[in-house]
Amino acid sequence: MDTVILFSFMAFVGAAVGGATNYLAIKMLFRPFHPIYIGSWRLPFTPGLIPKRREEMAKSFGKTVAEHLVTPKQFLDLLQQEKVTDWMEAKGVSYIDEWAHEQMTVQQLGERFGINLQQKAPETVQHILQQHITTWWRAHSEESIGEVLPEKWKHSIEDKIPEVSAVLLQKGITWLESDQGKEDIRHAVNDFFDSHHRMFGMVQMLFGQERLEDRIQQELVGFMKREQMRPMVQTFVEKEWRALLQKPLTEVEKGLSATAEEIIPMFAKDFVEKWPWERWLQQPVATLLTEERVISLKKLWRTAYKRLFAYVVEHLQTWFSLLKLHDIVEKQVSAYPVQRLEELVLGISKRELSMITYLGAFLGGLIGLVQALFVLIFPL
Repeated sequence: MDTVILFSFMAFVGAAVGGATNYLAIKMLFRPFHPIYIGSWRLPFTPGLIPKRREEMAKSFGKTVAEHLVTPKQFLDLLQQEKVTDWMEAKGVSYIDEWAHEQMTVQQLGERFGINLQQKAPETVQHILQQHITTWWRAHSEESIGEVLPEKWKHSIEDKIPEVSAVLLQKGITWLESDQGKEDIRHAVNDFFDSHHRMFGMVQMLFGQERLEDRIQQELVGFMKREQMRPMVQTFVEKEWRALLQKPLTEVEKGLSATAEEIIPMFAKDFVEKWPWERWLQQPVATLLTEERVISLKKLWRTAYKRLFAYVVEHLQTWFSLLKLHDIVEKQVSAYPVQRLEELVLGISKRELSMITYLGAFLGGLIGLVQALFVLIFPL
């Protein structure tokens, strides 16, 4: 009977000690939350392990997250997945289709996104226009007009040269036949003979003033109406056009009343002031998005989102560096209440921690039985 009591008592004490020790060890991971002092002496093992090492844990956790869990490479792999790019393309196209049938005005569409277009649109357009033109000018100012002018524009202008030449020729004939033309010829004749007095007397005796002006006018009109004049004028215009194409933009700038850097802001401001913003903003979105524009927008989006992805890929590493993710995680972990952290951990691993307590009780009881056996074999 004494033996049974001995084994039972030793097993019970061992189990109680083992279970209580493990339970206390688990609790001491988090508790107490703050150090306990007796006078000026701090009680050992206070605060608990996690509260005491929270700053170190926060730094370690932030470093782990930034270097291994949330990295630029992971984001790149995610963004470059085919399903993500397909989703982006489809989403943009669906928005364009939706806007193509949208009856709300442009102003209302901006308000939906929290943007006051009446105020922001002119400022933004002026800034972008000025910035892009300035950037373009600085990049191409040393080039010739022929180098910067699109080939399509050059061919279009060259195709118009015969027509322009004919118009110039006709304008010249019309001016010569007009009273104003005759008056200008008279002034030119007077200016010429004012500097040649002897010659003037001789010519006046032969023709008379009135007859001389009429004769010059008739001869000039007849000369301009000759068939040979049209190809001559066209050749002259083509020659001038080729010479213009060879001129650098800086030479064109010299002929202006101000520098390009001064003209560009004035041009952008003037463009924005003359644009009918009020009428444009009150138009329904659907009226602006014609079928051709919808097709163009879809093509533009399919190109734009790829460039957007390329831009993100190029700058993602820099953005991550500026973001300082490890600092953010560290601050969040440091500021997170320990009591909430305890509830979180215990809520997730309650069963496993209970099993650790039971395992401690089991091992303690087993050790108690072994101790009882030793006491029985080797009595004091």
